[in-house]
Amino acid sequence: MDPYWLCRNIASSWVHAESVPDFFRCLAWTYSAKLPAKLKKREWAIGFRYPAPVGSVRLLLRANSGSDAFIQGEVFHHRYYEIPLASPPETILDLGANTGMTAVYFGRAYPAARLACVEPVPDNLRVLARNLRSAEIPGRTYAVCGILADKDAAAIAAILCDSIDAWWCVSIDGNRGRSGEDLAQAVRAAVRVPVHAAGSVAAACAAAAAAATSRDRIVVFGSFHTVGPALDWFEAAGLLPSAALPEYTAPLRAV
Repeated sequence: MDPYWLCRNIASSWVHAESVPDFFRCLAWTYSAKLPAKLKKREWAIGFRYPAPVGSVRLLLRANSGSDAFIQGEVFHHRYYEIPLASPPETILDLGANTGMTAVYFGRAYPAARLACVEPVPDNLRVLARNLRSAEIPGRTYAVCGILADKDAAAIAAILCDSIDAWWCVSIDGNRGRSGEDLAQAVRAAVRVPVHAAGSVAAACAAAAAAATSRDRIVVFGSFHTVGPALDWFEAAGLLPSAALPEYTAPLRAV
């Protein structure tokens, strides 16, 4: 163990921990790979205290060889997303939202903005939803979801049942695809909130955007076959800069 980095990590954990127990949790999470097997945990819920606009926040962080630690450092310690803007944004798109740390930062920095998070990996989405809920970001969370037929949609919905306020389930074409209505039936069995079926990703995005207020957020997930067309819709709606080619949906071109 490098003494220099040990001292730096102790100092950083002490400065940013919300409480003394959180200080020890932060150190244990940082050095989780070196802990005895009985003390190792896959995930750690740790309270932090940062300067405004973040303030006090509780994050769910995974012991995953430093991946979550790297993003936490970028967002909250180095403050790479502290961008000077002429006026607060009305809409924020977090493309590749991962576990929601950037979304938490933007939610605290711009509480009146409508926030849309795009994240195709279900486990990342589970942690993202937990972090948004723990951070008490105001507003409701709407899901635009398309899941392939060979995936356990009910299990994914059960993980998110306490984090989503309404669902729009979309159809995916192809051999592994499924209809929006079939997906909606699977989701309804696991949640207690409104679940809608949509014939296309564009229709679902439009419906979710129409239902959302300026304080709500839309989470797009389930498959790259869902995320790609959603990015196209956000671009067509003027919420993304124009791209040379539609995201993920255009055939490859010879160069």
